[in-house]
Formats: sequence, structure tokens, C-alpha cells
Amino acid sequence: MTEPLRPLFHFTAPRGWLNDPNGLIFHQGFWHLFYQHNPKGTDWGNMTWGHAHSTDLVHWEHLPLALEPYGEGTIFSGSAVLDERGAADCGKKALLLFYTFAGRPFDQRMAFSNDGGQSFQQLAWNPVLPNIEGENRDPRVFWHAGAAHWCMALYVRRGTSDGIEFYTSPRLTAWSFASRIEGFYECPECFELEGNWVLFGADGEYVLGQFDGKTFRPEGERLKLDYGMNFYAAQTWSHARDNRRVLIAWMRGGSYPGMPFNQQLTFPTDITLREIGGQKRLCRQPIPEISLLWRESWEVMETVLVPGCGLTGLWEGEAFDVEATHAPAGRQALKATRFVRPHEYRGLWRRR
Repeated sequence: MTEPLRPLFHFTAPRGWLNDPNGLIFHQGFWHLFYQHNPKGTDWGNMTWGHAHSTDLVHWEHLPLALEPYGEGTIFSGSAVLDERGAADCGKKALLLFYTFAGRPFDQRMAFSNDGGQSFQQLAWNPVLPNIEGENRDPRVFWHAGAAHWCMALYVRRGTSDGIEFYTSPRLTAWSFASRIEGFYECPECFELEGNWVLFGADGEYVLGQFDGKTFRPEGERLKLDYGMNFYAAQTWSHARDNRRVLIAWMRGGSYPGMPFNQQLTFPTDITLREIGGQKRLCRQPIPEISLLWRESWEVMETVLVPGCGLTGLWEGEAFDVEATHAPAGRQALKATRFVRPHEYRGLWRRR
């Protein structure tokens, strides 16, 4: 293996730096993944939108860069929508990318594609939302069916106060302020799930509530979506079939000495809403498509685990998916264990 530190299951750029996932959208049979990227080095900077797509969320094909720096600014985080009715006058079913232009000052801009995301053009009359105040970035755009208009959730720092502001638009190219909710920092995400609305920022702390297309009204306290130290800037795919909500995040903080790439994304998870201890909570489960990586399996029944003696020496492989039912010493020690060897990594992605 020429790149021994390349993650086996997690998305990485072919080379260069990677951070926030951006513009996640299911379109024309493909799961599109855009991401913050520096194609010229393994450190943060020169922010560009990398682009890949997949038919199964597991095997990825890398595509040409979607958005590159221009003028005196770079391309910060944002989102994507499908303009089915042609509201933005860029063509029916145009794929629209909303992003922060990190210039002097920052503002919100739009690019569009009429070839299924193979290439993008800048909107002639950018910006669609001029600079507001202080830091303003990371537009998350979505359609609100009840209000019958487009919404934008945007991180805005006013003075020393961090918050998410909501803007509305009938045509996607001009936006009006609607409301503000305090206490959330960058990379906002907002979506409806099973009759409830979910709102969170980059750290993944979320709140459930109701959103009428203008104002988000929390119902209950803030909760944690992930307790790890590396989960950041999560986003979910728009326009997924059967109202499926799939999430991926930047898995920040990795270190890969001597490798041509830096950083990785989490493995995609399905998001559901469940009641736990009388409280509604978001729950995450690795997508079932992970089974596409399984090669062969073995079962070991009624096995006692002995300290210092492992089981994996019985099989060969770089990684295993293990399902185990176990009991404390003095009881039946191991009910069932399944070891599954995934496909070799080189089959997970390819570069166009």
C-alpha cells in the first residue's frame, strides 16, 4: 500500500486539505458531496469546493473542482438546492450552490449548474445577500413547504454575540431578514424530521422545535448529537428519497505524516427521531449501505475470551466489522461474534 495512513472507510480528498462538508444534495441518482478543500497543500487555506459523487454513499468518484477562489476572496462553506421551478432564472431543475465569498467584506453568493453538477457558473449579479455585520457566513438554504418560500439559515456575529439568522426569499436571488436565534456558532443546519424541526451549529449541539418559515421556536433544552472531540460542521443531504436524512461531518484533528492528504469526514449515518426516557432525541446509525463492503463472514459461538488472547489472529484482513453479544465472567461468555472483511480500500473511490 503506497498510502498506509489512508483511512479505509472515511472519505478523504485525493490530495490536499479537507474540512467542512458542503452542498450535500441527492440529484439525478447521485449523492453529491462538496467539501472545503485546499488542492494546493495539506494545510488550511486557499479555500475551494472539492466535489465527489456516489450512487451508494460508500464508493465515491472524485470530480473536477466545483468552486475555486476568484477576485480577492476564497470560497467558504455553504449548501445546495435543486431549483425545480426555475425561480432563480437559471433554468428549471438547475443545481444551485450557495456559499460565503470570503472577501473584504464577506457576503453570500450563488453559482449554478445545468449539466447535473459537472460544471458551475457564477450568478451575474452576485452577491445575493450583501455583508450584514461582523462575521456572516455558511448559508444553509432550504425550501419551506408550509410557508411556500425559500429559507436561509446564516451564522451572523453581531458585536460579540453569536447566532443564527433566518432570511426568506421567493426567488433565491434576493433575501429578507426574518428572525434571529442566539447562541449558535457557524455552519448552521436546519431541517424537518417527523413533524419536528432540528437546528444545530458546527459543534453539533441541537435543539428540537417548530419553524414556521420565519422563526424557530425551541421546545426543550439543547442536546448533544455527538460526544466525541472530532465531530464538527455536520450537514445532511437535501432532496433524498423517502424523506431520508443522512448526515456526515468533518472528522477534524487527524494527523497523517508523509501523506499527500490531510483530514477526513465521518462515515455517513442515518438520522432518526426516537423517544428515550420520555424525551425526543436524535439518533444516528451507520448507513445500511456499509454492507456493500462486506466480503465474507465467520461466526464463533460459545467462545470464552481469555486475557491476552485475541480472536482476530484466526483470520486475515485489514479491518473487520464485529457484532458481538457478551456476558460478564461466570456467565456464558460469548453468544455470537461475526467478523466481516471489507473490500480492499482501492475499490472505495476513484478519481475522474
